[in-house]
Amino acid sequence: MAVKALPNGVGWQHHSLSHCERQERQRVVLKFGGTSVGKFAPEIARICSSSLSKNKIAIVCSARSGQSKAEGTTNRLLRAAREAAKSNSIKSTAIVSEILREHLDAARVASPKVKERLARDLTAECYELDEFLTSISKVGALSPESEDRIVSVGEKLSAQYLAALLDDYGMEAEYVDLSDVINFKVLHGLDKDFYQDLAQAIGKRVQLCGDKVPVLTGFWGSLPGGLLRNVGRGYSGD
Repeated sequence: MAVKALPNGVGWQHHSLSHCERQERQRVVLKFGGTSVGKFAPEIARICSSSLSKNKIAIVCSARSGQSKAEGTTNRLLRAAREAAKSNSIKSTAIVSEILREHLDAARVASPKVKERLARDLTAECYELDEFLTSISKVGALSPESEDRIVSVGEKLSAQYLAALLDDYGMEAEYVDLSDVINFKVLHGLDKDFYQDLAQAIGKRVQLCGDKVPVLTGFWGSLPGGLLRNVGRGYSGD
């Protein structure tokens, strides 16, 4: 076991494990809510570092919270969706711009290279969202599936940030977008078979990360009629 000095000035106990040892360890899923992502990101990195010394881990995160619930990322994304549905693309664009600015300002990443990559990824995500909202404003209608796609951006931004944060702390991580993970037929609604199929699909995505730490979006795919309307706001905790 050796102690590494990390870019953020934290000593991380690095355990050199063989490939076989890494394969044998169980994987523990760590779920972090919006408040943790918004206010305690460095603590998340330290928790992950400690957990990695004992187990393989996967991280699931919610959209970043704001100073109040109304100013949380998810609520503002829903406002942007409603503005776009009223053909008010100017207001929806302003909301997206503010969300991007806050995420960039809040990013506590020391490495210039990692910070530059994160800024590029977050900006691209928000640009794509703005383009989608603009297309909605032209037709003046918002479907449940479109609402899902808009809300999913909150988790995407959080997961991209945490993946970059772990890289900055010396832990190899990989961002995993689960918004298209439901690639199987949903035959009988959200029953036991559905959740078994979902678990298998997510498991396959996680395995593709190899020895990297998977950082998963809390949003796990669109459903006919909308994930928000079928499951509700607590979908990332299911």
